[in-house]
Amino acid sequence: MIALPNECFSDIFIKLSDDNKSLFSCLLVNRQWCRNAVQILWSGPIPLKNRKFIKTCLSTLNDEEQAPLKSFGLVLSNNIKPLFEYTTYITTINILSVDGIIDWLNYEMPGPQHFIYSKNDAESMNVVQLIESSLGAI
Repeated sequence: MIALPNECFSDIFIKLSDDNKSLFSCLLVNRQWCRNAVQILWSGPIPLKNRKFIKTCLSTLNDEEQAPLKSFGLVLSNNIKPLFEYTTYITTINILSVDGIIDWLNYEMPGPQHFIYSKNDAESMNVVQLIESSLGAI
């Protein structure tokens, strides 16, 4: 079987850029398909409302970039090493709402004594703005 060049895959997957379900299926075919499809999936625009997306992006931050987050008590696991450098493919992040970040904070980083992050709380919004700026630096 003759292998197609990556440029051909890229052209095909660009046509599927609005069909995430099909692109996710392409990830499972083989390594070549996966390497090409992942670039299209992560090129965006990506809405900032998915907990896994936020966790993946923040896990790529180095120690210096994580330092401000740690000052608020947010400890990110260094054990998570993504398979790809996903953040290098991102062209646009849609931060239309802070709901995704607040959801992630309440799920992944519960505050002390059952503190619940909220849009109505000034301390919560400081943390949210810090995470937004960290994600914007990616």
